[in-house]
Amino acid sequence: MKLTITEIQRHRNGISGAPFHAVTFRDREHGPMFAVVFEQPHHVAVFQLEKLASGDILFGSNSWRGDQFGPFLRSAIDLHEEMEGFAPFDAYEISPCLRIEEPDRPGQFYFELCEPHEAHVWTLYGHIPGEGVEAIGDFATREQAEEVYARITGQPYQPLRNQKGEQS
Repeated sequence: MKLTITEIQRHRNGISGAPFHAVTFRDREHGPMFAVVFEQPHHVAVFQLEKLASGDILFGSNSWRGDQFGPFLRSAIDLHEEMEGFAPFDAYEISPCLRIEEPDRPGQFYFELCEPHEAHVWTLYGHIPGEGVEAIGDFATREQAEEVYARITGQPYQPLRNQKGEQS
């Protein structure tokens, strides 16, 4: 099953109602969908969004097997809850780096920025607002780092430019 999650929101459902997650997603076969996923196992309602928007809530017309969608939706909800509190990256950069062994600690290495022709690795960094950068991964070539960037963002890598318009 190929699902693309659009949005996940948790609802506490008032004072005494059973809490649930509202999930919008795209299914490869059925298009935009909406699900209500309760915390209790096997309690999942799934609807096709376009039919729901037109008022179609009939069984057999706009009813989908919650037991088929449920495991995928619950996994997405679990991941979403794990990621809460993580600040998303607001920018990325790829930099050439030297891998240098620490003199007093054989087998321990650190990395320093360098000129492209000196690079041992190319590091993909994500920028976290108010915190700085975090290394996402080190790659043998710039092209490999750009490929991973494209997989993360869905866009080709565009190098950052300084105020003079030079690639950084």
